[in-house]
This record gives sequence, C-alpha cells and structure tokens, in this order.
Amino acid sequence: MKHVTTALLSLVFLLAACAAPGRVVSEETFLDKDLSSLELVDVALAAPEFAGPSGGLLAPAMRVAGRRYLIDVKDFAVMADAATDTALAGGTIDGPAAAKAAGADALIAIRVTNWDTSELLPRGFAFASGTVTAWASRDGRRVFEHAFENVRMTTPGQVTGATYADTEIALVGDLARRVLASFPRKKPR
Repeated sequence: MKHVTTALLSLVFLLAACAAPGRVVSEETFLDKDLSSLELVDVALAAPEFAGPSGGLLAPAMRVAGRRYLIDVKDFAVMADAATDTALAGGTIDGPAAAKAAGADALIAIRVTNWDTSELLPRGFAFASGTVTAWASRDGRRVFEHAFENVRMTTPGQVTGATYADTEIALVGDLARRVLASFPRKKPR
C-alpha cells in the first residue's frame, strides 16, 4: 500500500510540474438557437487579427489552415481571400456590417489576443487566447462564438532554433483547426 501511495503522490507532483502555474484554461462556445434555420453554404474568412510580434507572419498561416479546415472538414465553400479582403477593405471587422459587405452567407473572424511562446523552445508548447466569431449576412446577427483562454498547443517533437519558425506555423494551423472545430458543418442539401 505504501508503494501505491508513493506512486500516486509522484504522479500528482509530476502532473503539477507539467501544468503552467497561474494559467486557467477555459473554452466556451455560443451557438445561436436559430442557427439551424439559416442556410449557410458559403462563408468568408476574414484575415485573422493576431497579437504579438510575429502576428504578421502567423496570421496568414492561420487563415490558410482555417480555410482548408472549413472546406475539407466542414464542407463549406469559402470565398477567396482577395475577394473577402476587398469587401472588407480598410475597415475593422465590426460584425454585422462586415458580414453583409463580405457577400457570403456568414463572415468568420478569428482574433488571437495572446500568443505566448515562452515555453516553446524549452518545453515544446505555446499558449493561445482569443475568439472566433461568425455573423450571418442575412440579418447581421452573431450566430457563433468560441472563446478560448490559455489553450495549450503542444508540438509533436523537440523544438530547436532551426525548427522554431516552422513549428510555430504548424501550431497556429493546429490552433485554427481546434477553434473552428465547434463551428457547425454545412447542412447537406
């Protein structure tokens, strides 16, 4: 019995050591109760807003991954990035007006408000916080929102200085897929 207790205590301490102190992980998803009444066939994916010094490099990678996921897994037609960018030219994404301007059935906006890679080289993970919001163009209402706080993204292997940039881009792609996972699939016709 003493060995079992010692093993359990060791496991608890090991798990505590792996956890990031002071980080509370949370994810919440909102789906509009009338979402099923909307016929969402095509969507527009706005250029992600990405906080941090590497946001200019990571936002395009996140958009590509999100676009592929919406097409391959969720079965949506996704407007071309250039068409979406032209429709939203120069303005911040204010939701309802942007959804109508985009010309698709819905506009999806990803905002990463925190991208913490301080543990990427030493331990192989990063943390992300932000939101994914979708507005229906028909009436401009918010039909979906997924908020995430301190979500931990883990690398499959060791990170080195030489692989750092590629690893960060891969993690951003994983994040895009993860935060879009709760967005409903296109209804079959």
